[in-house]
Amino acid sequence: MRYLWLMISLCLVGTASSAEYGGYTAWQVDEFHRSIQKCFSQQAGKLQGKVKLRATIAANGMIDGEPEVVDPVDSDDFRADVEVALKQLRSCQPYIVDPFGRARHSVKQEFQFSHEKDQTSYAAISASINAALKASFQKCWTPLRRGPAIVVRLDYRQDGTYGRPPMLENPERTQRYARAATELLGQINKCPPLKLPELAAKQLAAHSFNWTFPSYESARATKPGL
Repeated sequence: MRYLWLMISLCLVGTASSAEYGGYTAWQVDEFHRSIQKCFSQQAGKLQGKVKLRATIAANGMIDGEPEVVDPVDSDDFRADVEVALKQLRSCQPYIVDPFGRARHSVKQEFQFSHEKDQTSYAAISASINAALKASFQKCWTPLRRGPAIVVRLDYRQDGTYGRPPMLENPERTQRYARAATELLGQINKCPPLKLPELAAKQLAAHSFNWTFPSYESARATKPGL
């Protein structure tokens, strides 16, 4: 089973924990975000507090088994909120990570549901971090023409500098991978610090993030028409 921890900006879903999406490309994850956002924005029901659910999504996009309640503790209001969150979660099936069916894997995903008044701040923080990461890598990273997609774990301090050197998350024992990874790490280790608002900077420092760096070759293989 592959694990997919995503940072999601949704109408009814706040931020999840760190992003670890294995062999999925940044394009696949972005499309996954968009499909979830579209569905949850159409769901009815309000929550009094916050609920975090963890669900295993089978290869066919359907929830496998019962979602796990991660947080909060049991209470009357909590049970009512869980029912609303579970209904919304099940209504958006199937969750398809790869719409072209080339990389169908089971994934485990955390979804955080919150009161309407919290949605704007969650969405803004998530969008701010993702935009800052994307903008930074657009300036300091040039994709290779050929080679595999490289997944790197990123840990940041609140000042936007790396908390530790970027780490490879999908290593392969091939010369092709080694060449691509060496070139990539050489580039992103020179990236300037991220510039973020205070709340987003705190969120940045609180989690690890996985980012997929595709080559032009791997991007074309994953997304037809490129």
